Parts: sequence; structure tokens; C-alpha cells
Amino acid sequence: MSRNAIQITNSALIKLGASPISTFTDGGNATTMRSEFPAIRNLLLSEHVWHFASELVTPAALNETVPGDWTYAFAIPPDCARITAFDVSGEVYPYEIRSGKIYYDFSTPTLRYVKNFPADATEDAVLYPDSFAYALTCRLAAHVGVNITQNTKLSGDLMQEYMLAVGQARFSGACERFDQVTRAQEWLDSRHGSLGDVDIGARHTAP
Repeated sequence: MSRNAIQITNSALIKLGASPISTFTDGGNATTMRSEFPAIRNLLLSEHVWHFASELVTPAALNETVPGDWTYAFAIPPDCARITAFDVSGEVYPYEIRSGKIYYDFSTPTLRYVKNFPADATEDAVLYPDSFAYALTCRLAAHVGVNITQNTKLSGDLMQEYMLAVGQARFSGACERFDQVTRAQEWLDSRHGSLGDVDIGARHTAP
């Protein structure tokens, strides 16, 4: 079973002893939730590699001059929030992310990434798994709790509840980590030299 933004928002309001809403245009608490829901959802998505929010694709190759001694250039998907794995048939090799592109030495890589969700909280078509939804409910309630109830203790208690909920979500398999390793740094240094602030590896936030 999955839940949408309104259902998650109403669960958070109920935890605060507030009345549920019908839409995000109801005014009052609905206005607050319309603003805060996307921000808290995106924050939670950014803290883990959630399986339901992950995409696995073959990136589009770019026909352009490749910098340095890389061989191929690939486009980062427009809905990419963060790259979590880049490999060839499960084999991990160095790559570089620069100026919104990925540079690599193999022609048929596989890209796994966490996708962006619509910024508008009224996008009811987005459904969230129960375990993620419950963690998001607690985090949202804790975040807006002081504003709605003026009760700091309640917000603190809800944050503790969130910590338990998100831990359970991870344990139960609601999210999977697709951590990637690279070859020895000595190999990278000998091949590419010092790249300063340019990132090479598996974990890089796409612009």
C-alpha cells in the first residue's frame, strides 16, 4: 500500500492534534503544509538511497570532445537528483563528473540515480511506500510542530519517533544503498594527476 502527499500530511496533522485538510489550498495549516511538505520530503530523500526513488538506465552518449584522457562523455538525466552507482556489468571503474556530464572509459555503462520528485506538494500522482511515508509523517510533524502547537516537547518526541521510523525503514529493506568503490587512489593520481575540486567516484550531486 502506498500513500500520497495529502494522506501523509493529514497523518502528520493528526499527530499534532490538528484537523486534517482536504486540499493544499484550504488555507491555515494547509498553506504551511503546502510549503513544507516538498522541502521535508526532499530532505529525507537526500539522506538515504531509497530503492523506490531510484532509476537504473543506460545514459545517453554525447558526441563531443572529451577532456583529458577520458574516452566517452554521457549526459546526466534531467530528473537526476544524485548519482549512486556508475558501472559496467557490475564492475566499477573510475569516472568523472564535470559541468553536468559524466566522463568514462567504457561505451556501455549503467547509471543508477535517485530521481527528483515534483516540487509541488499537490502532485497526488506520487505515491510513497508505507515505511517511507511513516518516517516522512514523523519528520514533517516534528518540523511544523512548534509552529502549529507551540509545544517544543512534542516536536522533540516526534523527532525521536522519526529516528526510530527511518531506522526501521532502512532495516526492512525500504531503501537500499548502492555504494560504489573506486580503484586505488594511486592509480587515479598516476592516470589523471591532481584534479583539485573535480570529483571522481560514486557519490556526486548532480546540478
